[in-house]
Amino acid sequence: MEKDVSPRPVLVRRGRRSGGLATWSLGLLALGAIALCAWQWPRNKALQTRVDDLQQRLATSASRTTELQDECETQRLATAAAQSDAERIQQEATATARGLETRLARASSQRLAGLAISWTDRDPGLALRLATAAAGRAATAEARGALQSALTAQRDLLVEPWPAQAWLSPDG
Repeated sequence: MEKDVSPRPVLVRRGRRSGGLATWSLGLLALGAIALCAWQWPRNKALQTRVDDLQQRLATSASRTTELQDECETQRLATAAAQSDAERIQQEATATARGLETRLARASSQRLAGLAISWTDRDPGLALRLATAAAGRAATAEARGALQSALTAQRDLLVEPWPAQAWLSPDG
């Protein structure tokens, strides 16, 4: 007898059987991941809320820091302007004080020079001291003139004796 050699359909399985160990393993792994996410979701949500809150506070803090820096810069500029004004006022006050001091010294010097001139004939030594004080206070023309007059009188005194001293000399 002859054997039938005609091709027969052969059922070839491709892939694995359903319900195998790998399929169950993958399924359990997926279920574990879902369970882990579900279990961690409230914690993650709380952490995300906390992160959002901290980011909001950081933004507010950065904004406030910028405001404070601007305020500090404004205060620094105001302080510099006030210091500049204070220095200007101090310079004006110093100049005014110097002017008053100069005027007072000039008036005092003129008064001393006048006294030196009036005492030149009576007491040349006192006149010299007054003229020196007048010249020391302010170098005005009147003070210099009084000093010159007192020096001339003092020189004259050295050259010829003072009339009041003439009777004290042994010659006289």
